[in-house]
Amino acid sequence: LLELLPAMPDCTVDLLEWRPMSYEDHFRRSAFKGRDIAIEAYALAPDAYRKPFDRVIAKLNTLLVTTIQGAAAMSQRGDNVAVAEIVKFAMPAIREYQGAAGAIINGAIMAESEDGAVAEESGGDNTLDQNQIDNLLTA
Repeated sequence: LLELLPAMPDCTVDLLEWRPMSYEDHFRRSAFKGRDIAIEAYALAPDAYRKPFDRVIAKLNTLLVTTIQGAAAMSQRGDNVAVAEIVKFAMPAIREYQGAAGAIINGAIMAESEDGAVAEESGGDNTLDQNQIDNLLTA
């Protein structure tokens, strides 16, 4: 929806109504069939995965809120050029955080640099195999 804002300023109201929510709340409110398992897996996930995931999501949420507020303010002024620039500037970082969150969900161990960049740790296999995942869910 954010990327549509420059072409569809009437989406501003919908974007301003969006609020970040916790991983558990996201799944509780979803129609996803495996939501209970997803919530349980999150609760049982080792700190090496959950803590970086939570940090990535917190950064993503902060970036989204800031971007939405700035883009919405420009949209309400009718400055769609500024809206497009704000969205264009933010989207690479938004995608990076989305990718990092997805990688963690899929078992990658992520490292955070001093400048806040997030990347998969190098060296060795940093993913959980299916047996490890199954063990988390049956523990």
